[in-house]
Amino acid sequence: MTSINPHTIPPWKGGLATDQRSPRAQTTNVTARPIHQQTRQVPAANRRYGAVFGETWIAADPDIVREKGGFLFLRGILCLGTLDAIVSIEIAGDTYTSSNPESSVNYRGDWSSSSTWITPYTRPYAAQPGEIYRFGGQYYVVKTPFVVSGIVGDETPTGTTYRANFGRVYADTNVNAYRGVAGQGVDPLMVELLGSSYTETLTGSWYGNPYQLAYVTAKIPVQEFDVGWPTLRVLVRGWHCFDPRTGVKTFTRNPALHLATAISSPLIGLDKKVNSASVAVAADRCAAPFPDGERIQCNLEIGGAPLPTLQWIETLRGYAGVMLDYRDGEYHFVVDGPRAIDWRILFGDASSDVEMVALPEIELVSTADRKNVVRVKYTDTSVTPWKETTVVAESAGVSSGAELPVVQEYRMPGILVTEQAERYAWERLFEHQLETWISTVPVADEGAAVHVGHVALLASPNGLNREPGRVMSKSNPAVGLWLLRCRQYDANSYQEP
Repeated sequence: MTSINPHTIPPWKGGLATDQRSPRAQTTNVTARPIHQQTRQVPAANRRYGAVFGETWIAADPDIVREKGGFLFLRGILCLGTLDAIVSIEIAGDTYTSSNPESSVNYRGDWSSSSTWITPYTRPYAAQPGEIYRFGGQYYVVKTPFVVSGIVGDETPTGTTYRANFGRVYADTNVNAYRGVAGQGVDPLMVELLGSSYTETLTGSWYGNPYQLAYVTAKIPVQEFDVGWPTLRVLVRGWHCFDPRTGVKTFTRNPALHLATAISSPLIGLDKKVNSASVAVAADRCAAPFPDGERIQCNLEIGGAPLPTLQWIETLRGYAGVMLDYRDGEYHFVVDGPRAIDWRILFGDASSDVEMVALPEIELVSTADRKNVVRVKYTDTSVTPWKETTVVAESAGVSSGAELPVVQEYRMPGILVTEQAERYAWERLFEHQLETWISTVPVADEGAAVHVGHVALLASPNGLNREPGRVMSKSNPAVGLWLLRCRQYDANSYQEP
């Protein structure tokens, strides 16, 4: 098993795209022709497959879009099921109702009518989220509280003054949602569109493995969309993951449990066993309590088909903060955190736990190349719309102007909490500043007992002065010879900010 620093995450195009980070999607996917002239149906072979861990917004991938009888019908694939829950659905970034909005207890009246603005709604009036108004034959819902001071001109739901405070309400709309369960039936909206010959349940077998897709369908009055089909966005709670600490399979935001589930999955992972005891230790470290919550949580969509399995394993590994060691038919998780010395590997010293049979190769990171600024991009949910935000950790030398900045950037969209992103940034900075050499150490047969993640005390006359090194990987190029790939270990790399 070849392991690398778990925080060296490969380039990645999956996860949360712009429309998935924000709870307010663009109004439409603009197209060249009016919607009533359009038809879209994506072949099954081109459908999107993926998984969701934690809770996040994802965009439904429309594979059927048709107009019939004055209504627009859509079917949007979400991901591989089974989801814990579909929490909320938005059409073009806004809400919908299957009935007339005027029957809602939140309906306040026609915005442009002065009779609306009498007791108890006398202007200036403090409009509250959820209130619905009619204007220009359409309905609008208040999303952000504000004070109503006018009813004409720019001071309307579509005017420049108040527009940002409102979302649309789509009336006479039907929406169905499916979590991706094995027994889900045939959708009645698709039967209405395509006839009784439609029998799809979006379940089946993929390379011999059963699967089911989570998806949504919608029926919307076509006059609502005259330039393009609307986006469908859904807030979901993702896959259930087995927790060896409780023996229960449940919804979680713990990235160590996400990683274990991905590795063992025949659909998105390696279809391999994981060592339960080591997963439990890693999950405990991810869940360690801090004033702002747990050490780290992950809320992430895995998208694409076919899936880049190894790339996604590496991505989830970055959140979980572990190294992987495959032995005895299962993957062992090794927390990349503080650890005592496991082995003494000393050149020319018969008292060594493991014999170093030749001088090691040593690669040094020069001071000029040492990363002294770390930027972590995460998903900031404290604002509406959600947005990608950056936290920065920098060395004292950069802060004082004594050092030129050498920047390393990490994109971690599955982190939704500022303090978690800051912890990640500082730990990576300490790592870059304090762990400045990598060595390939040749050892004898005893090397078979040295595992990935172990810490060894290393000494050799060519530069290793009883220095601790963490084993990143090992190989067995010849009988009686093991090569241990080690990086400098410094317990201070794991200090909390």
